[in-house]
Amino acid sequence: MERQMPDTSTFYHQIKVSELGKRASEFNVTATSEECTALAERFGLADIGAVSATVKVLDLPRKEGVKITGQLKASIVHRSTISLKDVPEELDVPFELLLVSQEVAERMDNDGTLMDPDAIEYDALEGDDVDLGEIVAQTLSVSMDPYPRVEGEEVEIPKSKHFTLDEPELEKPNPFAVLKGLKDKS
Repeated sequence: MERQMPDTSTFYHQIKVSELGKRASEFNVTATSEECTALAERFGLADIGAVSATVKVLDLPRKEGVKITGQLKASIVHRSTISLKDVPEELDVPFELLLVSQEVAERMDNDGTLMDPDAIEYDALEGDDVDLGEIVAQTLSVSMDPYPRVEGEEVEIPKSKHFTLDEPELEKPNPFAVLKGLKDKS
């Protein structure tokens, strides 16, 4: 299983499904410093110190697909969404993915598996190649804090006469109050 670097991927670790045995195969996928830099740029991060994953790949019986399980570990640095200061984050995240034939993926889409929060994530397996690096990169992307902040930072909302958080809502005059006065006069 040879490691190549195509033009389209920032973190590439290809395996061939046809070369998997009957038992789960284990792979250690670790990003180089160049790949960490490319991933940081791809995801808009200040820095990525390290990204690695231990990945187990099991070829399912009857050519139904491939089951991938793993543990992602990463050291990343975001920019605070409030102050733009550096916010470090350590990730240690398990993940699971089924790669199935296009036919099975469509059947799972139609039977509601996609909407089941307890169902394992799945995607269509295209061809014989699986890019474990891209799976790890996508897991990193969905696992990191989407709104990083330095501890203790709060959003400051400027005072406005139209919107407040602290003051009670002012009572607005009823536009039909004038009509009530007319009714009383008659």
